[in-house]
Amino acid sequence: MPAYEAAVIIRSALERPQLKTALKYVCQNFLEEGGLIRNIENLGHRELPNGMRAHKKRHSHGNYFCIQFESSVEAMEEINKKCSRTKEVIRCNILREQEPMRRPCLDGPCLFGEIPNPDHDRAAYTRKVLTRYKNRRVSNV
Repeated sequence: MPAYEAAVIIRSALERPQLKTALKYVCQNFLEEGGLIRNIENLGHRELPNGMRAHKKRHSHGNYFCIQFESSVEAMEEINKKCSRTKEVIRCNILREQEPMRRPCLDGPCLFGEIPNPDHDRAAYTRKVLTRYKNRRVSNV
């Protein structure tokens, strides 16, 4: 199952017990679709970057949560529908997590566009320049 990350914004007008219930409902949606929740992170109460409309109401503040989970690809559409129907949720964006890139130096020597043998390259450059210079002198004489 691929790993996903859901950025969930929940209404700010909720008291702590209601906020807990809303977050629990969102997490149950993930579990009902066969998902596996790895981590839930509370990012706090913040002002929204733009005023958002959800469920016929305008919102300017929200509680941000980041939920890391694993689920099948087929279940993502259903999870999105359930989250959008929940009145406490302002926005729910689900992104697929990228696998961390491997460091290139683990496989062999690190060559980041460097010249493997700079002395050899200098010698080749010098020969090329001297050849041009000699050709010009011969043609001018």
